[in-house]
Amino acid sequence: MLICGLGDGGVYAIKPQTGEKVWGIVIAKRGINTGVVVNGSTVIVSHGDENLDTNEMGMIAAIDGSQKGEIKATKWAAKGFLGGFSSPIIDGDRVLQIENGARLVAFDIVTGKQLWKQQLGTVQKAPPVLADGKITSGRRLASSLS
Repeated sequence: MLICGLGDGGVYAIKPQTGEKVWGIVIAKRGINTGVVVNGSTVIVSHGDENLDTNEMGMIAAIDGSQKGEIKATKWAAKGFLGGFSSPIIDGDRVLQIENGARLVAFDIVTGKQLWKQQLGTVQKAPPVLADGKITSGRRLASSLS
């Protein structure tokens, strides 16, 4: 299954062998520039543009990827999170993503509650990388984060 955001503000699951759309959800008024991350049937999506139901910018959210057709609701959503460039990663029960202001932010994967954030500098667009229990992004290392 290929899951990706497109220029219409939607995130879609597609069978790569046939091109058949399995499900889709529109989450923003403009294109999605970030990747997704999957944990079981939970798909973490994010964007840094205008939300559909408010003029508030940005969101990170969890959706149930086991559904079919048009998905109408998220499991949880943290609106106001400007994650427009970096893609999220999963570390155990946490989702981590760098927001546009160069802060690494951790969310609980089940509830969406923000757990903590750490400033990484002034500009950061690359996604973080998790390896050997350490999170790195660009030249900045955030090890043993709790």
